[in-house]
Amino acid sequence: MYPNFRYFVYDWTGIDVPALAVVQMYGFWLAMAFLASGFFLMVELRRRESIGWLKGVYESETVGAPAPMGELIAHFLLGFLLGFKAVYYVQHNQEVTDAATFLLSATGNWFMGLLLGGVFAGWTWYEKHRQRLPQPKTVQVLVMPHQRVADIVILAAMSGIVGAKLYYHLTEWDRFVRNPVGELLSPAGLTVYGGLILGFFVVSWYLRRKKIAYGQMLDACAPALILAYGIGRLGCHFSGDGDWGIPAGPKPGWLAWAPDWIWAQWYPNNVLNGSTDNAPMHLMSGDPACNGFAALIPPGGTLSDGYCHCLDNPVYPTSLYEFVLCMGIFALLWGIARRNSLPTGAIFALYLVLNGLERFSIETIRINHKVLGNFTDAQLIALTLFALGIAGCLYVWKKGERMKVGQSGPETGEE
Repeated sequence: MYPNFRYFVYDWTGIDVPALAVVQMYGFWLAMAFLASGFFLMVELRRRESIGWLKGVYESETVGAPAPMGELIAHFLLGFLLGFKAVYYVQHNQEVTDAATFLLSATGNWFMGLLLGGVFAGWTWYEKHRQRLPQPKTVQVLVMPHQRVADIVILAAMSGIVGAKLYYHLTEWDRFVRNPVGELLSPAGLTVYGGLILGFFVVSWYLRRKKIAYGQMLDACAPALILAYGIGRLGCHFSGDGDWGIPAGPKPGWLAWAPDWIWAQWYPNNVLNGSTDNAPMHLMSGDPACNGFAALIPPGGTLSDGYCHCLDNPVYPTSLYEFVLCMGIFALLWGIARRNSLPTGAIFALYLVLNGLERFSIETIRINHKVLGNFTDAQLIALTLFALGIAGCLYVWKKGERMKVGQSGPETGEE
């Protein structure tokens, strides 16, 4: 496993690049998840616009006005952060051992921060000043739904991360209380369903505010949502963030053809580095208890300062299983959407059903706390999603509104 890209590059090439430690493995796959989902959402929105199911909305835009103070401040802060943190990291990367702690600290290059902040704000002022008119005017601009994908992805990412972090700490309250600062700064500790719930409400609010046809957008988002979830699970697997299964038993004979890592994983060099309550670990030294794995230590590192822990017993790599299942669901939803034959809202309802089934089933072999009888909190949410999906399917089929190619969707977002 690779807690960050320094370990990944060193393992595959033998070259140690300390600066790559700032690129966390989980964060990388999370970014890939949002980029991939944003791309496919863009493709689907363009398709629905081309066949008349989604329309644009006219918005007022002021042309020729000076740069507003809020925009100048925002660009100054962006430049300041780049100069303050990025420049300092380039100069002192050997001192930075934890990216999250560094990014949230007051350590940085103040001179370069102020300089780049001034440059960014100054350039923004100059561009607006160059386009300034003696009398600013207001024009109406048609904004299509696909042009809002960047805003949707950013909102989903920010609210999703906050929701995932909050939900994790609520469900692991004892762990949080023991070390609140460390837990908040840790790149680990994200619960997907928390991000899904908060992200759904925030994006829904945005869609309503921008008067985008709500049912059409839900259907367009469904394949992208399950795709992002699946790719995000690769981040869980390759970083070894604790989202693994229960201890694996002997590999059955009918899986003799498959490599051992499909059935069981030891998660050496995981990002938790021994700080977990759900599976015992020990320092690695190439001993047989770690299945012969030797600790991956970049030059100058030791067992005491590297990510050198390994599970005592191999577990089911449930994150990998979820990735495969999610890719299958994505392919199914993507294919069904292109048939243009289902009532509005049916694809999203089907997504809820399949998402609930997938998560409920995988929880049977995942390490998780029981909260109600033999059910985990994720299973209870999965059952809720499944029930909502079934209810949604019944509702949209009873309502029976099937959009035909060339038929325009509503202007206000009300189906």
